[in-house]
Formats: sequence, C-alpha cells, structure tokens
Amino acid sequence: MLEVENLHAGYGRIGILAGVSFSIARGELVGVLGHNGMGKTTLLKTLIGELQASAGVIRYEGRDVTRVRTAHRARAGMGYVPQGEGVFPDLTVRENLRMGELGVIEQSAVPELLERFPILRPLLDRRARMLSGGERQVLALARCLAGRPNLVLLDEPSDGVQPSIVDDIAERLQALRSAWNLTILLVEQDLKLVATLAQRVLIMQKGRITDELAPSALGDRALISERMGL
Repeated sequence: MLEVENLHAGYGRIGILAGVSFSIARGELVGVLGHNGMGKTTLLKTLIGELQASAGVIRYEGRDVTRVRTAHRARAGMGYVPQGEGVFPDLTVRENLRMGELGVIEQSAVPELLERFPILRPLLDRRARMLSGGERQVLALARCLAGRPNLVLLDEPSDGVQPSIVDDIAERLQALRSAWNLTILLVEQDLKLVATLAQRVLIMQKGRITDELAPSALGDRALISERMGL
C-alpha cells in the first residue's frame, strides 16, 4: 500500500526528515511514536505532499507519488487529518462533510458516517468554530473519511480531546478500518490509544525511524523511555 524509502524533507535549509524508511500493508494500522520535534508531523505533511521531499521515494499502491501534487494524491485515495486543523471553521458541520466528499463519484459516505459518529448529527447546522475540541476532531476525521480514502494519515487525534471522546474515536476507527479495509498511519503521543489501535508501532527519533515495537510493549514504560531516547 505505502512504501517510503530514504525520505528527506524539511523547511528551507532546516532538515527534519533524515532518511525515513518503512512500509505499510493494505488494511494495517501502524502507529508512530516520538517526542515533539522528532519529525512526525513533517513526515505526514511530506507523505500527503504539503511539503516537498528533498530526497527519497514515496510509493502509493505501487506508484511513485514523490512529486505528485497534494490534490492528486487525495484523488488517488490518500487522506490526511492534521493536528487540530482539519475543519473549515466558518462552515457548518454539514458543509464540512460536503467539502470532504467533493470529487467522490461513488455513493455518498455521509449517511454512514453520521451513523458511525452520532455526535455530529445534532450539530449539522452549527458552524465548526462553535464546536468543542473533541467535536471538531470527530468532524475532522469524518470530513476526511467522506472522501472515501484508502489510506488515512492521522496526526494526534487525542490532542486536546477529553478521554471519553478519544475512546469513542478509537472504537469507531477500529470498526471503520474493518468495514472499509482502511490503511491508517497514526501519529500519536497517547500510549494507550496507540496500544489499543495499532498492529505495529514505529519509533521516531531525530527524523528517522529507529525502532519497531509490538503494541504489547507499550505497557513497559522503562522500555519505551529507553527506545525513545529519554
């Protein structure tokens, strides 16, 4: 599904990614752990095309998309939910969902998403800026899924969200991954959420993937501290 080889990227002369390599099979949910500043968000932005890679290769479904524009990656089935920025604040919930499905020629996914994320149904006519942090995060995820992606790049969905909503997001993500055969790359700081969802966990330090762990290992705080360079 996704293959990344020796990926380098950064901001101007400041290099962040320093040779990232990994792969994800179709239907997998892979977690990425690392401290702030290690390159996790930069990785997702480079994969979706918001940042240009300075070296390396990104292959999606066997196709080299390293130089492909973001919009074309999205049309090919790549979805991205950025940290805390995944909604249009001045549009209503309904309008956000419609924006998410622009270009979709299949049957609308919105009715199913409202069934799977019932918290959104009574909010359909409310502007996104009026929602709580948890409601906005659910909307950001649903807006992305309205485009029927095959691969979802998900950046810290627990950030600023109350635990009950995080648990609900985890449950619904698991169900959707199974029902839609979604492939998900999850960047997250919440060890419990990653342990609950992920099948494999990649450790990122200083712009590189330095280790891979089983989710069961996330309960060993000493091991995690060691592998993450604490």
